[in-house]
Formats: sequence, structure tokens, C-alpha cells
Amino acid sequence: MRSVPCCAGLLSALQQCLKSKPAPTANKAGLAKVANAKKEPAPGHDAHPASWVATERAAGVEVGTWSPKRMAQADVESAVLKLPSVGWDDVPAFPSRQMQDLHDNLLRPSIQETSYDVHGIPSAAQKLRLFFVHSRAPSAIEAHAAAISMFLDLFPGNIVQTANAADVAISLGGDGFLLETVRNYPNLPVYGINCGHVGFLTNAAREMPRMRKLLREVENARRVHAPFLQVVVDGSEPAYALNEVVVSRSTMQAANLSISINGRVVLPFMSGDGILVSTPCGSTAYNLSAGGSILPLNVPLIALTPICPFRPRRMESALLNIHDVVSIASLGPEEKRPVHVSYDNVQMPLSAREIVISVSDRVGILLLDNSTQHRIFMERFKHDDGDQSRS
Repeated sequence: MRSVPCCAGLLSALQQCLKSKPAPTANKAGLAKVANAKKEPAPGHDAHPASWVATERAAGVEVGTWSPKRMAQADVESAVLKLPSVGWDDVPAFPSRQMQDLHDNLLRPSIQETSYDVHGIPSAAQKLRLFFVHSRAPSAIEAHAAAISMFLDLFPGNIVQTANAADVAISLGGDGFLLETVRNYPNLPVYGINCGHVGFLTNAAREMPRMRKLLREVENARRVHAPFLQVVVDGSEPAYALNEVVVSRSTMQAANLSISINGRVVLPFMSGDGILVSTPCGSTAYNLSAGGSILPLNVPLIALTPICPFRPRRMESALLNIHDVVSIASLGPEEKRPVHVSYDNVQMPLSAREIVISVSDRVGILLLDNSTQHRIFMERFKHDDGDQSRS
């Protein structure tokens, strides 16, 4: 027996049924009356034939409102009746490619959606392995517990227990904890989620529905390479800062300093609260509060900014090349005007005399959402309420 496509068989059966169906009989007078009846648009309808309403019912023939949908259905029925008769000899022995594909799709077992499909996680993000760390803030501890529980339930294969096995570190906390995470894992990209107060470098805090899309957001985040500053105090082991290195007075007496760049003295005497060297990443923190400029994250510059200078009075922030080496000497006397050094949120315990600051080869990798990048960009144009009222 030859195989017959289902559509051809259905069409043949339909035509045989139509041929065998007796034609309807009707009262000739009634039909003539309906045929000669003048069809007028019903009140509230336009003149389109699809909106006409018949005025009479005669000879068992019902004429009602023909909507556009019903007219389209009638067109299809008319097209079917006009099809040529198809016999068994006209039916192809093998179904068409389209019919074969349809048949295969119907027989193919349905594929169950995974958690990745439900939450719109692309294939590249499905391979990420995340390492979660959190600060000691209660909000960060709570967010960490909720995130771990959710990942174990939905994406258990994307969470790891050690940084060595991870592709990305997720830092739950504020900017300070983010900097600590970058220092602890310098070769691991860090995606910060704000659970603190300001959270300038961290991405926005989120509720659990958005947390389920974390893999996708980490994959789509922009990578920002943030250079570390290296500071050497009196020949000691170097320390590393992602934001800034600050040299400031230790007592109520102003600090007297001498500034050199690349071995050349550019400021033989400076008196004030101190001076700082900032990276682009830290230019919106202490540097901005001290009157320094905001630097784009991707520029090869560092900022040298005085802190409340007394001499010279009009000393302003200076932008230096990323390869420049800044040397700061305390002019003392040490017992009266000692200075100390702090980097990021860490303060060195001993007073300092010779401080050398340069950009190191160590680089931290921050992952920033588009909204975070926009917030950092718009920070350059923000003013307080007083400035806005005067503008």
C-alpha cells in the first residue's frame, strides 16, 4: 500500500463528502424575495458589506451579520471548493519535505525547559563559576545567605567554594569591602553588589527576582582594568592601593613636605594637611573631596592633589602620566610635625619620612553594569542643591 499524506487524504475525503451532499431546496418565491431585497447598512454600521444586516429570513435561508472574520472563512471555503479533484493516482508516493519536517516535530519528544531557559541565561553565562564573599554588615550577610540558597536551588553547578576554582568573585558589601576583595584576589574579576551606604564602585543592590539573572548580568558587564598604586615607605615592603595613597599630618601641626616627580623636585616646600595620589578608580573619593578632578576609568593618568594647602595657597590638583613616580619627603621636624601614610582604608602604624608612590604592574578587574558606568560618568556634572538653585 502506498503512503498517503494526511493533508491529501483529508482533502480527498472533503471533496467526496461535498459531492455526495444533496443540494438544499428552498421556496423559489422566498429565494427571489431574498435575492431582490435591497440591502442597506444597518444603523450604526458603515457601508462595508461585512457590516450589512439582512432584513429578512425566508425559505429557511438565514442571512445574518457577516463579520470580516466570517467573510474570510467564506473565502477559504470557496477556495477549497474550487480545488481540482485529487485521485489516488495523483497523490505523491512520498510526503513533501515540509510535511516530513512537521511529522518529525510532532513525533519528537518535548524538551523540558531548564532554569537557564526560564530566567533567560545565555549559553556563555551558563558556564560561569561564581565565588561569593561578603562583608560583616548584616545586610551583606543576609544577601549572601539568600543568594547561596537561590543558586543551590536553581544553578548549583555555577557556585564554587574556593577562589581558585572560580571565574568571577561576587562581592556583597560596600566600596571598602570591594577594594579588599580586589586586593585579596587580584587576578579574579570582581562583580560588586552594593550592600553598604554609598557603593560608588559597586553595582546596584537588587532583590531576589533580579538576583536570579545574576549570571547574565555578570556575563554582560563591562570589564574595567584598574591599576594598583604601589607605595614604599622608608624602604619597607611595598603596599598596594586601588583608590589612593594619602600622606597626612599626624598631629595638629601642619605637615611640611617636599614633592619630586621622576627624581626632579617640582615643589620644594608645601605646608598643609597633606597630599594624596589617586588612581582613576579613586578619583571620585578623597581626591574629589579635596578638590581634585574626576578621571575617566580608562585613562592612563593619576592625580596629585593637595589636602588643605597652607603654602602655596593656590596649589591645585595636577594630572600626571601613569608612568610617573612621585616621591614625597617629610621636612619635619619629626617630633613636632610627623606624617603618616594610609592606602585605601588601611593606615600604616609608623610615621614616615620618605614615601615613593608609583603605578604597579598589578591590575584589578572590576565588572560594572551599564547603570554603574553611567552613574560614574554623571558624577562629573553633579552639584549640590545650592549650586543647582543658582544655575
